[in-house]
Amino acid sequence: MTGATIDGDSDVDAVETAIRRATDALFRAQRKDGSWVDHLSSSAVATAPALLSLHLADPVRHAKAIAEGCAWLRATQHADGSWGDAVVDSGTLNATAITVPILAILERERSVDAISRGLAFIELQGGEEALRDLERCSIFPLCLQFMAMAGLYDADRVHRMPSELILVPQRFRRWFAVSAPCVYSWGMMQSRQSRSSRRVQWLQRIAEPKAIRFLEQTQGSNGGYEESAILTACVYIGLRKADVGHAVADRCLEYLVETRRADGSWPIDRDLELSVTTYILRGLHAAGKIRDPRLARTADWIASGQHDRPWEATGAPAGGWAWARPSGWPDADDTACATLALERLGRPEHRGAVVRGCDWLLAMQNSDGSWGGFLRNGRLSMDQPCAALTSHAVLALREAGGFGPRDKCIRNALRYFSRVQRPDGAVPTLWFRHFTCGTAWVLNAYAALGLPYDPVAVRCRAWLLRHQNSDGGWGSLRGTASTVEETAWALTALAAGGVPSSHTRLEAAARWLVEHQNAEGTWEPSVICHYYSHLSYSSDHIANGFALEALGRFHRGRGET
Repeated sequence: MTGATIDGDSDVDAVETAIRRATDALFRAQRKDGSWVDHLSSSAVATAPALLSLHLADPVRHAKAIAEGCAWLRATQHADGSWGDAVVDSGTLNATAITVPILAILERERSVDAISRGLAFIELQGGEEALRDLERCSIFPLCLQFMAMAGLYDADRVHRMPSELILVPQRFRRWFAVSAPCVYSWGMMQSRQSRSSRRVQWLQRIAEPKAIRFLEQTQGSNGGYEESAILTACVYIGLRKADVGHAVADRCLEYLVETRRADGSWPIDRDLELSVTTYILRGLHAAGKIRDPRLARTADWIASGQHDRPWEATGAPAGGWAWARPSGWPDADDTACATLALERLGRPEHRGAVVRGCDWLLAMQNSDGSWGGFLRNGRLSMDQPCAALTSHAVLALREAGGFGPRDKCIRNALRYFSRVQRPDGAVPTLWFRHFTCGTAWVLNAYAALGLPYDPVAVRCRAWLLRHQNSDGGWGSLRGTASTVEETAWALTALAAGGVPSSHTRLEAAARWLVEHQNAEGTWEPSVICHYYSHLSYSSDHIANGFALEALGRFHRGRGET
């Protein structure tokens, strides 16, 4: 921490200094192509399957990496015997039920104590009943399959993944599209390990070449699937055990070898380079730096990442963006944030990309007025409607597309917000920890539309003020530890949404951010982000970009009062 304060006559100087230090730090971290890349927390959920992949590929050649990875897993086990989704996260059934069997497969003798304590944790959480409960173990099909591989669970009771779903018309199978690479590869693996009817066997034989073609078409040029180590490892494991799709499997292995960290671990996702670049640009915009000459190449970099072809796996049209490339899939949040960023950067040559981004958002709006992650009208897992993603789409369409409250797309989004807001004013979100993020982002959208006193916005504002911690920051609820990200989101929304910067609550929030800025001018991230099936992680530049935006918006508000 810097130890700076914003009390008395020095308050403006302290905020200005924090903004300047953050801006300087972020420009120092900018890559030559104009973008930024973040650091995601290492994860047992990703590391364990990646290590199993190396073992299946060549246990001798990869012996050193396997040993180092297993040592990392043992060293990061919590005192209660569990592992967290992220290395600093509290223990989860997901992470523990993946790590225990893989340690048993790879280094059973060296890991006797770790395995024993991990199994004890699983039993304490409810054992098999808990592992088969989607609410408590959101990726239970993977967990049970790994347990069966290690001889810790009855293989006949493992949930079968139906690779024959590839035979269903595309429009009917998009509902599970983002998990399809795992479904198809593991379905082929399981078809060789379990008995099934002749009819199912016949369908599987017909489906197999189609499933392999799908895997070929959706694999990134770097060998990855959705920039995800866990998904790429699962595809490799399935194909390797099925002894099919060798070229696809070889590229998966190359991706895993390339993304391994020096300490032997893997992050839950390689990075969120597009996402964090646009988040940092939000901060630089609030700090008055959006037209800095160093951002000219950033605009070119963002524009170059726009998908110029439809993405058949999800039914998305051309014109979207993914969180990272080359193997990310276009999604609503990154398309909204990239479109907004290009609009603010103001390069005439990229106006066409902005228009195509707005068109993509309009095409992917759900029937209920919301947006989900990857699909239109998805209803499962990550593709359910999300208020936070919807707020970003509204912000982009307002600022880059000129749409307002009278336009159908915005009217429908506002009706959606009013339906999902809880009676106490909170708004849940799918991709980040409840409830500060969703509530703040929805308030921000109403403010951008010039509706800060709409009843939904008023309730959002009241909820945020009620749930501010005594230290000036916000957690997911009042009384939970304050985080940089949640404090930044709340401060930005309140400053934009009708609360003057001179208000003592906003001053306290700004003070909290200033005091928690580190010596380098950045901030410490927290494990508040959600990934597949609510696996958790942290990202340093999510914290940095939004903290800078909050202080910039707060400082600008002081000048307006």
